[in-house]
This record gives sequence, C-alpha cells and structure tokens, in this order.
Amino acid sequence: MSYSPEQLSDIESIRDVGRRYSHSLDRLDADGMRSAYWPDSLDDHGPEFRGNSWEYVDVAMESHKRWN
Repeated sequence: MSYSPEQLSDIESIRDVGRRYSHSLDRLDADGMRSAYWPDSLDDHGPEFRGNSWEYVDVAMESHKRWN
C-alpha cells in the first residue's frame, strides 16, 4: 500500500501525539500531557475516571507519583 504525502504527514502527526502523551506521563509533565488532548476532549478510563481529558491529567499525575 502506498500513501500520499498528506497521509504520511497525518500518520506522523498521530505518532507525535502518542509520543508526547507517553513521554509526558513518564516524566510527570502535566502541561506536556495536556498538549496531547483538545481542551474539551473526553477521556474514559472505565470505573477510575470519566470526564474532561485535562481533568484526567491531574488524576494521572497523582496516581503515577508512586512510580517516580
């Protein structure tokens, strides 16, 4: 399968968001993690959290401190 330049750019943009999310969570960088979400996006982590993604960042930062 071949991709157009636009499709390749879109694929790389999606990968970049995933890298920013993962790197920011690993480094407990709340602002970096928020940059992977739209401000009005929703996140569903099952019973632990359902709501605004930026609010989830605070939950994730707190829950991941134990591994820092």
